Amino acid sequence: MRRFAAMTPDERWAVARALQRTAREVKGAGVRAEHPDWTDDQVLEEVRRQFLRAAEWETLDYATLEYLAAEHGVAGILAKVRATAH
Repeated sequence: MRRFAAMTPDERWAVARALQRTAREVKGAGVRAEHPDWTDDQVLEEVRRQFLRAAEWETLDYATLEYLAAEHGVAGILAKVRATAH
């Protein structure tokens, strides 16, 4: 953490971009393993879709999660997460 804190904003941005690139490459390898017959464009689209869904779930606030739990129960929330993850 000290090394990161000592970096300039540009250096931190470069690290963040490299981490994002690596995460997408790893996710892409997983999608490719699950769907070896897919084209590169299909794999890329699925990776984009999964990252978009993850970003949507990260932005949920506590009140929204409470509402979902009340409406659908914990099992319903888990089902929703699983459905949007694939």
